[in-house]
Amino acid sequence: MEGAITVFGLLFAILIFHAFVIMRLSAGKLWARNVALFLTAFFIVTTLYRLFASGLSSEHNNVLGLIIFAAETVAGVFLLTPKSTAWFKSKID
Repeated sequence: MEGAITVFGLLFAILIFHAFVIMRLSAGKLWARNVALFLTAFFIVTTLYRLFASGLSSEHNNVLGLIIFAAETVAGVFLLTPKSTAWFKSKID
């Protein structure tokens, strides 16, 4: 029971941090952009590792997972475009 409470608390803290980063990202905070880029890169690397380690036929590599992977990759690329960089630089106080 204590383990379940600990896991729930940890997941809740991660979700709150994720929501905070998204709020700061929409406010144009450069640090939030960097955190989002780091997390996206981490997600891409771990997904590629899992894909090559277990193959496409694995239960973990289903169609929804691959769609999410593609969406995360596109979102990361959009954060690196010149327009995005200019927008974040314009928000610096």
